[in-house]
Amino acid sequence: MNTNLIEYKNEQDIPHLGGNGFLMVASRSLAYFYAAIDLMDGILEHNEDARGILFTEREFVEQNPEVFDYFTLVVIDIESNIRSKMWAMAKSPFDVTAYLDADMEVRHSDINNIFDNITDEDIVFTKVRGYTGAQYNVVNKEYWDSNLEYFKENNIERGMTYHGGICLYKNTPEVNTFMLNWYYHFWAQRVGAYEASSIYKERYANEVNTWDQFTLWRLIYEKDFFESNLKIGTFKDDARWNCNYLYRKDEYKDPVVLFHFTIPVETRKARNITHRGQDKVDYKDYIDLDRYYYYG
Repeated sequence: MNTNLIEYKNEQDIPHLGGNGFLMVASRSLAYFYAAIDLMDGILEHNEDARGILFTEREFVEQNPEVFDYFTLVVIDIESNIRSKMWAMAKSPFDVTAYLDADMEVRHSDINNIFDNITDEDIVFTKVRGYTGAQYNVVNKEYWDSNLEYFKENNIERGMTYHGGICLYKNTPEVNTFMLNWYYHFWAQRVGAYEASSIYKERYANEVNTWDQFTLWRLIYEKDFFESNLKIGTFKDDARWNCNYLYRKDEYKDPVVLFHFTIPVETRKARNITHRGQDKVDYKDYIDLDRYYYYG
């Protein structure tokens, strides 16, 4: 068996490598697997010593052993679903990690300087541009208007603020707890676990349950939902580090480093793993719903 391959059973299976490194996830769709290889190849073209870890499917690796030419570690038998990335992000072997969505490509040598974007922060994201998404404002207008003073005092934005497609983060227990809360609360949110609450319905706009950026928004801004002392920051000239294919050219000052092209739905589904059936994540093992005011 390849020594760079990890058959995941528990977190202790992943060795601590220290230093800086890249983390990518390719679950369910073979298109993301190939995209992750291309992305890591682009990073290695600018720095042959760059290290990366890929969380992916056993089937993909067995069919494509060349993956080991690009990644320092490859993890299989993962918790496989459409949001495996947050689960995987809590298991980085690096001291400082650059998580990248697989559907990105390197366009500038400044990829070598990506870790300069994090200093005393715990996590660093790029910002969402409202004009690129079908759902942006998460707070109902009536609730927002009636609580405007509170939102302003606490620097809370009405729209989804941070993009989940890229982030730099430090490997600490607090940060890893944040990532796992992001993962499990997303699944509780997606299946409608909070909708029984009149408070939830009063506060939030319709159609937000499918967005992991909404979960991220709540974890950062709602202190009665999730309380932490993590310092959250933003990339400098952030659009060049996560340039969505819909961004206007005036969004960034310097050349684009990472272009986020997004794989078409038809391509993602063409060679998808479907034998596992629907996504089912047992969030109740991690989240005690009774401790939240939603059921109070």
